[in-house]
Amino acid sequence: MASPTHNTPALRIVSVKEGFRRAGVSHGKNPKDWPAGHFSPAQVEQLKAEKMLTVIEIPATDESKAKPEGGAGDDKATLEEVVAAIKSLDPANAELWTKGSGDNRKPQVQAVAAVLGGKQVNNKQRDGAWAIICKDNS
Repeated sequence: MASPTHNTPALRIVSVKEGFRRAGVSHGKNPKDWPAGHFSPAQVEQLKAEKMLTVIEIPATDESKAKPEGGAGDDKATLEEVVAAIKSLDPANAELWTKGSGDNRKPQVQAVAAVLGGKQVNNKQRDGAWAIICKDNS
């Protein structure tokens, strides 16, 4: 890997729309991991502010597990990972959430799995994580 050109974090990016462009690159519906330093600080802020994208910072240790083409992972997500992934979802992006309002509105399982790089997430895990988040917010 080339040495980073910027002092910015590694990112995992998922787009609502396949081929959506921001920060000079095309983003897809499958998660893509970008190494630390790939984007400038201004681009990182632009990406995080974009409602069409879900952007999370990933620890440097996760970079070695990057699935650039968004291939499905074989491992099951932990409850902590699911909670963190849900918190990273844009609440204003209706495509990431089930239809409904209030307590009836939950994150889409596929959206959570996409943020986690294709790790396996099921409804029970999502519901448990969502209950924790709702309790923390009350």
